[in-house]
Amino acid sequence: MPDPTVVDVHHHWMPRNHFDHPEPHLHQEQVVREPGRIRIVDGGIQRFAPREICCDLSQQDRDMDRCGVDMAVLHLGCWQEWMTMKSAPAVNDAMAEEISSFPNRFIGLAHVPPLESGALEELERAVKRLAFRGAGITSSIHGIPLDSGELEPFYRKVCDLGIPVVVHPISAPMADEGLKDFHLTRSLGRVFEMALTTTRLLHSGILGKFPGLRFVISHLG
Repeated sequence: MPDPTVVDVHHHWMPRNHFDHPEPHLHQEQVVREPGRIRIVDGGIQRFAPREICCDLSQQDRDMDRCGVDMAVLHLGCWQEWMTMKSAPAVNDAMAEEISSFPNRFIGLAHVPPLESGALEELERAVKRLAFRGAGITSSIHGIPLDSGELEPFYRKVCDLGIPVVVHPISAPMADEGLKDFHLTRSLGRVFEMALTTTRLLHSGILGKFPGLRFVISHLG
């Protein structure tokens, strides 16, 4: 019997130009630069701290070989919170271009701001033209939970395309007053956020309304 294929379904990627110049995509957050890493900080809370390796698929490819990982699913992680329809097509195109250098190694997820005008069309383009095999999303959309009826058009399109939705926690959970110290938003907070999101999805009836809807939940295993 052949060895099973090992697939990393929680693998972060970020466009190089966004890592080098994140400021145009931010709101009131500040950027702290460190060797090999940037930190996005808001009100004393570290929202996002990507390392430069997120932009380097060549290094990731070598690391995967060393760790025995055959394939990886690329997700923007928390950076998706700052995505708009102005940036989404370029981000999806950049991911597709980088993946093309590593055939059968990396799997692309389509990333769109699901509540913005044009998002469903971009999602379809990324799946049908760029050959992406899923959609990346965060655990809430600017405070709107994933079980909200506002997301039903997005879920309908996802089901029509036959792709799964890979969920990553937001950078700072909504109920974070008691989590501000000790970087608990990034550890305990994200685990709680994903447990809450998953439980709400299970109880909301959204899965019964869309029988073909499939979620992959990160930070929960």
